[in-house]
Amino acid sequence: MRELKKISTTEVERVLMADADNIDAWEAAITVPPTSSPRPAWYGQKEIAIGMTVANCGSQVDAQQVYDFVASGAHGATVYEFKPSGITAAAVDSYLVLSLSAIASVASIANVLWMAYDRFIAPKKHDTHDSADMHIAIRRRDGTMMDISLGNVSTKESFVERLEVVIAETSEPELRAAHELKIQELEESDSWVKLNGRDEPRG
Repeated sequence: MRELKKISTTEVERVLMADADNIDAWEAAITVPPTSSPRPAWYGQKEIAIGMTVANCGSQVDAQQVYDFVASGAHGATVYEFKPSGITAAAVDSYLVLSLSAIASVASIANVLWMAYDRFIAPKKHDTHDSADMHIAIRRRDGTMMDISLGNVSTKESFVERLEVVIAETSEPELRAAHELKIQELEESDSWVKLNGRDEPRG
């Protein structure tokens, strides 16, 4: 076998620098034509699923009114409600799918959630032994759900600030797959019904 001469890094750099202005020494740039295949449905999606449930309200609070109120005011998000056809249950009764491209609207979403709690649930707490509540659930890195109880938050401003921090933490790239799976379930399962449309394009 013929022994190949090893060229030092310094020599390689010297040759490259010498040919830097010689256009004949360089090959044509490689170009890649655009693909003719359509992009997959998940391409470019940057969304998170925020769980919402009304708890321990009994007959004092109409949960459907709460979810409809949120759906009507949640601009920049799509609201789904769990409505199974058989006898089953879900840990979370409703989900808001929020586009991260509309992340500036997190404060407005938080405001709508607080208004729903303040209008429908807070006035009933005395009649329901102070157990009536509204919970917001968002997935953590370890797969568990981070729960925010509006009944344990003193002011709307505190809730808005807390929700902004939680969403910033749970919208990290490593949680993207988990959010996509939940959103796919919401979109494809007959048990989840969309209560509103989306005001902004996905992506």
